[in-house]
Amino acid sequence: MNAQMIRELEQTRKPVAELEYKQIEEALHNLIDIIQFTEQVSTKMHGLVNEAKIYRTVKEDFGLSKQYTASILLLANDGSSLRIVETSLSPEKLKAGEKAAGLRMKGYKIDLKKSSIYRQVVREGKTVQVNVSDIIGELFALPVFISPFQGI
Repeated sequence: MNAQMIRELEQTRKPVAELEYKQIEEALHNLIDIIQFTEQVSTKMHGLVNEAKIYRTVKEDFGLSKQYTASILLLANDGSSLRIVETSLSPEKLKAGEKAAGLRMKGYKIDLKKSSIYRQVVREGKTVQVNVSDIIGELFALPVFISPFQGI
C-alpha cells in the first residue's frame, strides 16, 4: 500500500466507527423499548386467568402500539406444530395476507420441521425478534407474501 491509500483508510476509520456506535446505540434503544413495552403488557395480564381476556389484552395492546406485532401460538400435544390462536395484525393486513396465501389464519398449523424460527423457540427455548415478513417468507418461501406485511 502506498502512503496515500493508508491516509485515506485512516480518514474513513473514524466515520465508520461512529456509524457502528450509532447503529449499536439504536439497536440497544430499540431493545429497551420492546422490553419496556412487553413489561407493560405483562403487567396488564398479571392475574388474568381467562384465556380469552389474555388473548384480547395481547391483541389490543400490540395492535395499538403500531410498532410491534404479536401472535399467540399454541403447541400441539404431540409437539410437532403450532396453531395460531390470535394476532395483533390489523384486520386489513390479516385479510390481505390470508388472500395472498389462500389460507385462513384460524386453525392454520405451522409445521415445526418447516420453520427454523419457531423451532428455535420451541426446541431450544430461544427468544427471537423477527419481522412478520421473515416468518411468512420462511413458511411460504414466496415473495408475494412479503408485500402486505412490509415493514412489520
